[in-house]
Amino acid sequence: MANIKFSQFVAETDVNNFTDIVGYAGVNNTRITPADLASSLITLQGGPFLPLTAGATKPLTGDLNLAATGAGPSVGSQAVVFNGVDDATSAVVAAKIFTLDSTINPSGQDLYIQNADDAGVLGTNIYVSAFGFVGLGTTSPTANLDIGNDLVVGTNVTFSDYGSGTKTGTATQALAVTATGGVIEIPVPSGGSSSYTSKAGGATIDWDFATDGPNIIVTLASASANQIQVSALGEFPDGTEGNVILIPTASTNYKMPDEDFGSAAGINSLFSSGNTSLGGTNKVLFSYTYDDGTFYWKKFENYIDPIYPPDIQFPLTNLIAYYTPQAFNQAVAGTVSSGALVEQLTSSNTIGDLQTSANTTNFQFFPKTATEPAYWALAGSANAILRGSALTSGVTTQSTLCMWMQGPYVSQTFGGIFDFFGIQAGAAFDQGFYLSNLSFLLFSPNYIFGYPSLINYSATGGADLTSEWMFIALQFFPSTSAGSNDGSVKIGVGCASSEAWAIANPPVAPATTTDWDYQNGDGTGNTVPVDANGIYFEQSGSSLDIDEFFFENVYLGNASNLAENNPAHYGEFAIFNTTIPESQIVACWNGSKATYGV
Repeated sequence: MANIKFSQFVAETDVNNFTDIVGYAGVNNTRITPADLASSLITLQGGPFLPLTAGATKPLTGDLNLAATGAGPSVGSQAVVFNGVDDATSAVVAAKIFTLDSTINPSGQDLYIQNADDAGVLGTNIYVSAFGFVGLGTTSPTANLDIGNDLVVGTNVTFSDYGSGTKTGTATQALAVTATGGVIEIPVPSGGSSSYTSKAGGATIDWDFATDGPNIIVTLASASANQIQVSALGEFPDGTEGNVILIPTASTNYKMPDEDFGSAAGINSLFSSGNTSLGGTNKVLFSYTYDDGTFYWKKFENYIDPIYPPDIQFPLTNLIAYYTPQAFNQAVAGTVSSGALVEQLTSSNTIGDLQTSANTTNFQFFPKTATEPAYWALAGSANAILRGSALTSGVTTQSTLCMWMQGPYVSQTFGGIFDFFGIQAGAAFDQGFYLSNLSFLLFSPNYIFGYPSLINYSATGGADLTSEWMFIALQFFPSTSAGSNDGSVKIGVGCASSEAWAIANPPVAPATTTDWDYQNGDGTGNTVPVDANGIYFEQSGSSLDIDEFFFENVYLGNASNLAENNPAHYGEFAIFNTTIPESQIVACWNGSKATYGV
């Protein structure tokens, strides 16, 4: 043994500086090398005790086993405790990891990962149940991953079996992204992803993609700007396609989403050809594609009940123009707009579209009702429906006009019903069809037709020709050459009273007509001949000077000078590019009369 006291030994901090370490084993003196001492400490009963530190160069060489907190039953593990120092240099328990007995019997354990909050209080922020459910911010997860608060995703969320499964039932909630990037649940619209949300008009109309969806219907409000606004750039996903339906019955004022009209900065709207006009007061559909803040709009105007070619109520053979107030783009009764479109509905472009006159004082439109057809009421002295400009290529004057008209009428010398107008040098065709003192008249050359004056004969039991809708066919048979007076004109007129007479008193063979008593209604008054359909036909002799062979414009309800109007109601009208046979005129009558109460 050493011959000095322990207190006199030289202090040493490095075990590598020792040759042996000495001690006692009972009464025996013993020694052990540092290496053997280290090995025996690792396997010593109750160990391991070494290494006492760990790191990149001194890793633990075995499992770190934590004992249970007690003998049990139903106890968890001891904790791995992390110690720290806070900003005030006070020691703090920074974190713990441990388990507690789970509700799963007999061996389930729940894992708790706790860390200190700003007050130094430990809280469980990550929890794994014995079921394998992971809770972030919750200790009662109900799914493989249950997040107690918000989730921010830096790139993508991918569903591994997207599209591979079949789900049954009806979805009641959908995912939507807010303007700040949050993912929220919203109710699924009742009509599905393509349903429309109705929005009321006003000064501003908020269009929220998350709640309204891509499709909206807006009833424009009277005396309001009706500015449709989107509150945040990016609220609409890029590539969104949808529709906006505007109902302009009360107003035609509107603005689509644009930063210039109250939407978020960066929101813009672009229109095909820049055309934002609604064209009238019938419904308008706008389709759009959205990308990077811009709505690209395409407009479809004048949504009305369909008028299919079979429903054009006149035969299509040689029909070059057909117009009907049923297709006029005005949803409510009232004064028409100057220059409003009167659309030509056949496939021919010979005459094309017409328009309302510049003067619309007392010029009104009345839409179809349950008891009345749609019609134009032209009561102003300069009212007319006409082409906006003369045709560059004339139309043959060997033509047929078919139309419907209703009084009451004004007794005057010249009331222009329809005017064919030509401007070609040496062929200035200007044949005006008038009511002259309530009788039908062709002017220049003059020819007065024998049809009864359009007055009320009901006081003597006859027809009231001031209130019945009148079907009129007018035909021109031009002269054979310039300067020859061998042209003629023909008229066909029918109404409910003449048809009723013809049904009750049909022609008796070999006669093809029956004498309609328009005056007294009993055969004792004045009569005119009508055929079995109730149509009066009359053709002038071939002695008229109709030697102009083309016309370039037409005027309904007035003469070409817009100073000889015929105040009346006007329905559909059409032009054929030939003198059609009487059988086709009858077909025009039969195809359209029900519209006008015949």
